Amino acid sequence: MGSSCCSHESPLETEVTWPLSPGEGSVVIEPHMKGLPGVGSAESMSASGSVSTALAPSPSASEDSADGTVANDDVEKVKSSSKLAGVAEEKPVESDFQDICWINLVAAHPEMKLENSRQSLRRGTCRVDSFQAYVDKHSEHFNKVLELEKPDGWTLKQEEDGVQTYLKAMPGCRFVYFKGYTEMDCDLATFLKTLLKTEDRVKWDEMCEVAATPEQHLPYYKYSYVRITPPIKLVAPRDLCIMCRFRFLSADSVVVAMESAPHGQCPESSGCVRSEFLEGGYVIRTLGPNKLGVTWTGCVDPKGLIPAFVVNLAVAKQTKTLAMIQKFMKKEEAKAKSK
Repeated sequence: MGSSCCSHESPLETEVTWPLSPGEGSVVIEPHMKGLPGVGSAESMSASGSVSTALAPSPSASEDSADGTVANDDVEKVKSSSKLAGVAEEKPVESDFQDICWINLVAAHPEMKLENSRQSLRRGTCRVDSFQAYVDKHSEHFNKVLELEKPDGWTLKQEEDGVQTYLKAMPGCRFVYFKGYTEMDCDLATFLKTLLKTEDRVKWDEMCEVAATPEQHLPYYKYSYVRITPPIKLVAPRDLCIMCRFRFLSADSVVVAMESAPHGQCPESSGCVRSEFLEGGYVIRTLGPNKLGVTWTGCVDPKGLIPAFVVNLAVAKQTKTLAMIQKFMKKEEAKAKSK
């Protein structure tokens, strides 16, 4: 796995991102990875927060591929919870798994279903009729993120504010991969809702000066645009346009695959260097009631001329965004309780 070129949805699709990179040292097996099973718009989001529990119109596809299986206990878990969510009680099959997980999540947490963009998703001559089929088609992207979650080859660089920061060199790639891991006191819906509201990133990331959602069609994909102020003023600001895709690993765990992708509403601008998020994303696993294990990993090409020590500083800061998100969520929770 190096800095392989990523295929993009045309002419649409993304979500969250930030610049980063470097390190060396002895290999460490992270404690949190031990025993993990199988680890091996036109408009932006609606300001009014309108809610719909239906799936977005499905994106089109010129080809389908099936990859991966769904554990029977997860299917049964979704099946039993579907009664509470008002989902039809017909026996779910593996091809329904992703769709039912999303419907159940939105039914239990209506605020999760943010308004989708108004552009048509038809691209080509065929259509993907389900979220499951879309996930299957893009299985390669999700598998790459899950590979990065594994402990192999990572070096523990620091642990601060409850976040473990790891670095790793990949053969054939000039840029060092990063990985942050932390445990959060919240549920899956709360974390995903925060992650999906790109515009709020300026409230919790001190390096982010602009954040927007040029387009989203949940649960299929989302685009995010962010502009980042470097740690020192002599370096030009960086911006990224990123597409995110979502896949349920189980009824209460999700992987978010991210990559840079062009979008008509995010043209490159003067005075700002367009960085590239090569690959990576989030793995969000439910560990228990109101407890998540969150991995944030990937690799960024910052582009332009930038000193190595600045890149290293950015990496260290950006894995801390996990602590920043948790702090922001706690503030929002306290605010809501005080009303």
